[in-house]
Amino acid sequence: MIVVVFAPWTDDVSAKRIGAVLSEIVRQPIARVVEIGGLSAGSVDALVAARRGSANPTLSARILEATDGNAFLVTQLLNGAAGDGDESPEAFVPRSVLAVLEARLQAANTATWRTVQVASVIGREFSIDVVAAVEGCSVAAIDGALTFAAQAGVVEDVDRSWRRFVHSLFHDATYATLTVQERADLHASIAAVLAARAQTNETRELARIASHLAAAAKVQPDLVPRAVSAALAAADDAADQLAWDEAAVLLDGAADLLDRHPERADRSVADVLARLGDA
Repeated sequence: MIVVVFAPWTDDVSAKRIGAVLSEIVRQPIARVVEIGGLSAGSVDALVAARRGSANPTLSARILEATDGNAFLVTQLLNGAAGDGDESPEAFVPRSVLAVLEARLQAANTATWRTVQVASVIGREFSIDVVAAVEGCSVAAIDGALTFAAQAGVVEDVDRSWRRFVHSLFHDATYATLTVQERADLHASIAAVLAARAQTNETRELARIASHLAAAAKVQPDLVPRAVSAALAAADDAADQLAWDEAAVLLDGAADLLDRHPERADRSVADVLARLGDA
């Protein structure tokens, strides 16, 4: 039996050489190719229990979501997972995956690496139009910069103008390479771009704008009033659509910002909590 595992960052030359050898093998009448799919939720549960000595449904769910069951990534993530409730990207992404992913994309060119970093702040799915607006360049330039990342299996097409990180883990790993200040600056820039697009295109981006402003305001206290106002507007919009859970999350985030930075508050936490109670 020959078992071949391709990591998503396997270089093209190595992949072609391995592929040529395998092509010769599978031509033999006694050869049979068995492709192994991703691990199921039950398999991930069993692996977590075996590695950690007891079941941990929360950790299993996070690992499955981050890897889509990719066996290599599951084991890497399980080896590096803190499992202590820390939700930060740095705590959950193994150093080995961070190092390999960063080296693989930086080997392409600076533009590709920068583009993927900006995209990671937008989210696992991202519009190339928004990335272009944030970077102040053409959509064609961004699309070209993402070509290598797509070839490396890091991102994939969703449709003509949207791309997606293949695995949640790739998104988290890329996001974790940015400093806290870099993330805050990009979140603020993305919020500004989305707000401008909402005015010109009449698109409803209130929740996304509020989310990015809240992330930026945690590092840039001057943005707290804007972030709270955006959260309240988004919460009202969600409530109008009977999305009570979403409204509650937005109001809770606004209250948290006011509690963290009372010196920047233009309204009381009590006012926000009262609205949270109504939601």
